[in-house]
Amino acid sequence: MELRQLLYFVTTASTQSMQEASEKLHVSQSAISLSNKSLAEELGVELFSKQGRVLELTDAGRRFLSGATEILQSADDLKKEMDSRSKNRKRTVRLMGEAWDFASEAHRYFLTQEHPYKLSITSGNREKTKSCLLGGDADIAVTLFDDSSGDARSIPVLSDRFFLLVNRTHRFSGRDCVSLREIAGESLITAHPRDGLYVLFHSILAQAGVNPEIAAYVGSPESLEQMVAQNKGISFIPECNANSETATLLGHSGFCRAIPFEEPYCRRTIYVTYLKGAPQGRIKDALDFLVEFGRMAQENMRYP
Repeated sequence: MELRQLLYFVTTASTQSMQEASEKLHVSQSAISLSNKSLAEELGVELFSKQGRVLELTDAGRRFLSGATEILQSADDLKKEMDSRSKNRKRTVRLMGEAWDFASEAHRYFLTQEHPYKLSITSGNREKTKSCLLGGDADIAVTLFDDSSGDARSIPVLSDRFFLLVNRTHRFSGRDCVSLREIAGESLITAHPRDGLYVLFHSILAQAGVNPEIAAYVGSPESLEQMVAQNKGISFIPECNANSETATLLGHSGFCRAIPFEEPYCRRTIYVTYLKGAPQGRIKDALDFLVEFGRMAQENMRYP
């Protein structure tokens, strides 16, 4: 039994004529007749009785009509739902953020404006971010490394320094700057080892010959700042975060202080990465938005 058969049957029942049903459905009358006959044989009952030129439903036909109508309505509702979801997916740009602070701040700023598309964001480490982009599960990636390859292209959108984040009771709190070597032996709160920030932090520390004690691994900038506020260790914070009004603890609550490093500075570069080929439509619009957002953050060294 197929939906097509149910449609032919229901249309025949409503018009009481195979000829009118064929005209309404734009199929041949013989196709309608063969379908109704095949359906009746499959069910083992007579569905119609002919009264002159009019087709009347039998008792079995009337019972079957009720169920067939419900099935066709359910199928139509399901198709509309799937079409709606498909249209929403086509209107949504999926952003995967390894540089989560940039991605989340960009999303916050995006929501303050009018756009003809939606922007969804998901966090992920470098491996997951690249896999989702190449696998078609993300449209744009915000990364901490240049992931340009045969399939992808990375555009630098922001470069800022890392500051040292300390509790205001810490011995460095009154300093105007601090060197990387001075933090040797300090308890460091850092991102998870699978996180791109961890890789970046520790490559900077390794180049400086510094091997601090790891106090804790955290999964978000908020958790990191909270642990520093609780005086459980020190950490790094990007300059744009330290200067932004959305920083949760810096300056506003008085628990933490961000201190710049002496030269050589600890820096990061944020990239937007997308699959090669001229981006079009909503993806191009989203790329333009992210590049402009990065330009504004770079210009003021704070997120807009």
